[in-house]
Amino acid sequence: MKKASGLKEEEMLRVARIVAVQSAAAAYVETEHDTQLSIERGIIWLIQMVEFGLNMTAARFDKSIVADSIEHNQYQLTRESQAAITNLNDTAIICNHQEQLVRSAAIGTEAGPLWYQSQSPVRMTFPIPYPFAGQNIYLGFDSAHISALTVTARILYTVRTVSDKYFFRVAQSLLS
Repeated sequence: MKKASGLKEEEMLRVARIVAVQSAAAAYVETEHDTQLSIERGIIWLIQMVEFGLNMTAARFDKSIVADSIEHNQYQLTRESQAAITNLNDTAIICNHQEQLVRSAAIGTEAGPLWYQSQSPVRMTFPIPYPFAGQNIYLGFDSAHISALTVTARILYTVRTVSDKYFFRVAQSLLS
């Protein structure tokens, strides 16, 4: 089926946006996004890229890091709801990212500048598109000491109509 632009449905890049807001430090936050995918429709997402963004204006790491301590931000995109940040070998994980700032133990003082450099947004590309067939996708994040952070995820994907047999194979392969 050709569109007026000459592109087929599965050639058009689409964008899903998810926002998660953390109101308390050291609390895992998760937001659910409805993909509108279903077994009856036989449609899957082929995820091409995920971008994580953090509102860096709220993240003032240099004042909160005392000697011999760590500040971290961790973001993840998963296929299932989670209670905390998952390990990389968890079958639910699609992608994740972690940023850390460490201040070594100081002898006699905690003075001196502490610099933090970060790239925002963080882009993760999939050279082989990641097939996704779930009804919901989840953005989760955790930050050690900072509260009132907002993390966004932009998911760039194409839509593919597949046969029931292929749909079930994709769904099954994602569970193992």
